[in-house]
Parts: sequence; C-alpha cells; structure tokens
Amino acid sequence: MNNKVKTFFIVSIAVVAFFSMSIAQASATYIPPVNQNLPVATTIDASAITQTSALLNGYVISTNQAPTTVWFEWGPTLGLGYSTPHQNLGYTSTFGDVVENLQPETRYFYRAVAQNSIGTSVGATYFFTTADVAPQIIYINTHTQGNRQTVAIKTESNYAYVCESGTNCSGSVVIADDSNCWPLVIVLVLIILILATILTRRI
Repeated sequence: MNNKVKTFFIVSIAVVAFFSMSIAQASATYIPPVNQNLPVATTIDASAITQTSALLNGYVISTNQAPTTVWFEWGPTLGLGYSTPHQNLGYTSTFGDVVENLQPETRYFYRAVAQNSIGTSVGATYFFTTADVAPQIIYINTHTQGNRQTVAIKTESNYAYVCESGTNCSGSVVIADDSNCWPLVIVLVLIILILATILTRRI
C-alpha cells in the first residue's frame, strides 16, 4: 500500500468518526438550565374551615428576594375557576387568604400560585370540605320526673335527641350523652319481648 492510499484511508476514518460524534451529540436530549430566579409555590392544608368559609394557605420561596406576586386559584371542581386577590411579597414567606360564600358540605379544590418577572409557579392542587349544617330546632319537649329532667328535641330533619339534666339541650347546639339513652332502649326491648311472648302464647 503506497503513501497516497494510506493517507486517504486515515482521512476517511477521521471524517467518519467526526460525523458519528456530531450525530450522537445532536440526538442527545436537551435539558434546559434551571432558572434560579423563578419563584416556587407550595400549597398547604386549608384551615379555619366552617360551613361557608375557609382559610387557604400557601408557601412561596422567592429566590434572590425578587418581587413576587402570590394568590390562590380555587373552585368546586378540578377546573377551579376562581382566584383570590393578588398579594405582593418580596421575600420567602407563608401566605393565606379567606374564601367566603361557600356551600355547606361541599368539596372545594385550590392551589397556590406565585409569579415574578421571570415566570409563574403553581403548587399542587389540594381540597377541603366545608362543615355540615347544624340541625334547626323546631320544638323542645321537657319532662320532669323527680330530680331527673328528660328533654326531647325535634329538628326539621326529624332527628330526635334525648338527654338528661347536666347536658346542654337548648339553643342551637345540641349535646346528647348516649349513655342516658340506654334506659329508654332497655324499656323498648322489654316491651317488644313481652308483646312477642303474648303473641306466641295466643298462637
């Protein structure tokens, strides 16, 4: 093999190797650099939940103390649909906002949002359920026998609460001690057993 052939062979191998490396680099996955100035929003559990309101909570990491605007997106579905007023923060901090005029016994979804001049960060979507409606008292029937007072309370939902003296049976809050209901249950069971015995003997 003469020198010209050797030179051509070496150059060919070098060219093939160069293009192979270029193709391999071009096909590699491109990973963009992380922007250190983008705020980080984190959703936190809601608190102070009532029948018609709740306090939404969040946490924002404001890198380099860049001016940051935070708020919550919320709604009765995962599509959200509502936003709380924007708050301006210039530092890493927790933040919160109260949502009102909610429906009782209803699930609501929400997430924290943070934004600065670089971009927007969205936290995970959480949910909470508002409290149920307390029963409305229609009437109170009080019966006193000796030193014991039994109070039967009827509500619009036909729930009956029976309690004795020493428990709170008036007003909008009804607290019934289940242990006080056992004598009534025992009496009812005895009546049922007596009736069953009488009917069995007749048959």
